Amino acid sequence: MISRFAKDVTMRIFLGALAGLFGGYLVGFVASMVAHIGLGSFLDDSSPVLVAFGLLPYPAALVGAVLVPVIVAKRRPE
Repeated sequence: MISRFAKDVTMRIFLGALAGLFGGYLVGFVASMVAHIGLGSFLDDSSPVLVAFGLLPYPAALVGAVLVPVIVAKRRPE
């Protein structure tokens, strides 16, 4: 039987992963948008730099989905 503490920690880790996934994607999207606005007048849209910045939200979402649950798991519950 699973204790209440284990259920709470599991739920916190799961919700942390969802929050990290969404937050990482949002941060990556904003960074990509800022890079496109800043560099768009100097570079072509098909340049490798702008293509790389366009793909930035996806690895940022993966990093957020891994990093946030690790931080949540290491913190002590209140």
